[in-house]
Amino acid sequence: QLSSPTSQYLRGVYFENGQSGWITGYAGTIYYTNNGGASWTNQSTGVYNLYEITFVNDSTGWVVGQNGRILVTVNRGTNWSTQTSGTTGIIFGVDFATHNKGWVCGQNGYLRYTTNAGANWNSVSSGTTQAFYMVTAPDSFHIWVAGLGETVLHTTDGGTNWSFQSINSY
Repeated sequence: QLSSPTSQYLRGVYFENGQSGWITGYAGTIYYTNNGGASWTNQSTGVYNLYEITFVNDSTGWVVGQNGRILVTVNRGTNWSTQTSGTTGIIFGVDFATHNKGWVCGQNGYLRYTTNAGANWNSVSSGTTQAFYMVTAPDSFHIWVAGLGETVLHTTDGGTNWSFQSINSY
């Protein structure tokens, strides 16, 4: 039986295979496992609540969170450094299509992208003030962003043009 490595609330999870993965949560919680969760290594940052986490290869990854927090690692989470997000709101979602091109989303329709691994984050007018909770970028052209109030945005041209999609659900 597996147990949580912390008493903190957990918010995000990313596994690159059946053995190696990370979990994130409140109070800067980040834990890493290389044995499918049998044991965990603390990589916590101790700053703000953290939400989604993603990696693009075996060493480079991002985690996002409260107070506009975007953190990046280039050594599997041993060290995390801050990137400038342009917001003090909560960033809930992050995903990268390639090592250089990624997306983040959050409160008040916050949506940004990078083409240089997060050295700069460029603003996108989302057309809404609803919160976005998740972003997925399976490739550099197709991106979906989902959030509060059945809000789903989609692009097929890498973010130049966006369309709202209705999911007609409660």
